[in-house]
Amino acid sequence: IHANENEQIDYKRAYNVFKNKEISPNFAANLKSGEALRALFLSIFKEIKRLKGDYLQDHDEEILHNLRVNLRKVRSLLKIFNGVFDEKVTLFFGENFKILANSTNKKRDLDIFLGFLSEQKHANELIYFVQKALNLEYENVKSYLSDEENYAFLKEWEIFLNEGEFYGSKLFDVSLSRLGSFKLRTLLVLAQKRLKSLDQDCPNESFHKIRIELKKVRYTYEFLSEIFYFDGLKKYEERLKDMQEIFGALQDYDVWLGILERLPVAAGKEKLESKIYKQIYKTREEILKKRLKFIKATRKISRNLKIYYI
Repeated sequence: IHANENEQIDYKRAYNVFKNKEISPNFAANLKSGEALRALFLSIFKEIKRLKGDYLQDHDEEILHNLRVNLRKVRSLLKIFNGVFDEKVTLFFGENFKILANSTNKKRDLDIFLGFLSEQKHANELIYFVQKALNLEYENVKSYLSDEENYAFLKEWEIFLNEGEFYGSKLFDVSLSRLGSFKLRTLLVLAQKRLKSLDQDCPNESFHKIRIELKKVRYTYEFLSEIFYFDGLKKYEERLKDMQEIFGALQDYDVWLGILERLPVAAGKEKLESKIYKQIYKTREEILKKRLKFIKATRKISRNLKIYYI
């Protein structure tokens, strides 16, 4: 379960490989949690720099999406693995990654909504207004990502990655299998509790909080998946992706209503609002229908994780 705990891993050499080669890290169970996170963050940092440059050159929406995912992933994992690094350092970088990711939120929402509108009948007037807003937001994002001042903290982030052990806290030296399994199980237990509390009377905000928790589970699982060995993991990963997509759809519908509310009066607006409300109702019903099986599967995975840290 914990690999050979007496095995010595040349972390500095491994770190230099990740830094200089195009290779994704695959972690040993007995690696120090702090060292594993540094290697992972270095790999993601290289990807963030590449994606930023590619987007400013090509303006490809898929590139921007991947950039957003990587920014969120770093922020989430910093928060989830609190106690591995100095608290003030963790808060500083977490807040800066949040600001950077949030700078692209409006554009992403408008992009998704425009895709939905393009499939609707008699929506030309609404498409016109949304396209104008999207063009403006595109310029805002391009301007923000082009300004090196907004990325100044990444120079400090690189220093932190190179000297991460210096910023280590009480959990830095805990093995990845022990700390990772505990952190992942904590997230799963919280997700179970929140899913249990959902019912027809819950506001959409309650559903959205669970969506965020499921994202945290996904990021943590992806980080640790290679060190866990028990039946049902792959099947659970598929269930998790499915639930994430459903919760994500509900979030999008809510955002679309907010966008519509801010648009001028246009032909088909009321009809479209009604259609989105129906989709919200249908998606909430689907979540409530699937949640019990998902809770059961989550509980099973959660129990299996206990053996890794007891």
